[in-house]
Amino acid sequence: MDALERFEVAVRARLAYEHALLGGAFGYTTDPTAVFAGRSADRSRFFAKLDDAIRANRHEAFIKHFQAKYGSEHERPPVWVAVEVLTFGDVVRLFRGSPHAIQRRVADVFSVPPKVLTSWLTTLNVIRNVCAHHGRLWNRELGVKPLIPRYEPWRMPVAVEPDRVFAVLTILADIMRHIAPGSGWSRRVKDHVDGHPVADLRQMGFPHNWHACAVWQRAWESVDA
Repeated sequence: MDALERFEVAVRARLAYEHALLGGAFGYTTDPTAVFAGRSADRSRFFAKLDDAIRANRHEAFIKHFQAKYGSEHERPPVWVAVEVLTFGDVVRLFRGSPHAIQRRVADVFSVPPKVLTSWLTTLNVIRNVCAHHGRLWNRELGVKPLIPRYEPWRMPVAVEPDRVFAVLTILADIMRHIAPGSGWSRRVKDHVDGHPVADLRQMGFPHNWHACAVWQRAWESVDA
């Protein structure tokens, strides 16, 4: 959850920033090409969920401030307020409905293509919900599999397969290297796994030589730097 929460905050913040940079504070509501361009049904569903979220958070100070000061001019709040009240699942939908230029700039933060980040967002949203409800994760076969980048650190000398929790942990290790390089999260994962030698790591998708995985090596190096 430590890594998932940091990832969620990073995505919310960067997505809001890129929307505001491209279209201004309210461009996502006024420009029909800014959100779900050409997909009127998806656009309507998104804004219906946003309106529900605003009503549910109407007692929050930042919602009261917006409505008191700007409510007569704008039906909905600026994009950085919108991403604050949306569920992470709806933030994922906003990313998927954003123009490709915005998707690319957000994905650049994590050094992956937009298509890969879209799959990571979808998978990690499911994982987040499992963790939030204390569900079983350790030997779970992922129904929503993330895309694994094809370049060398993800393939050699250890291949990261997309169907088990090892893939999720490896993705999070790489994400944390970009957004919180000083965090000891990747080290704590290593210590936790190594500290339970009787656990069947194969059930989690860990290769026997997982310590050699270049993604984890880079993550550990970022902590030590």
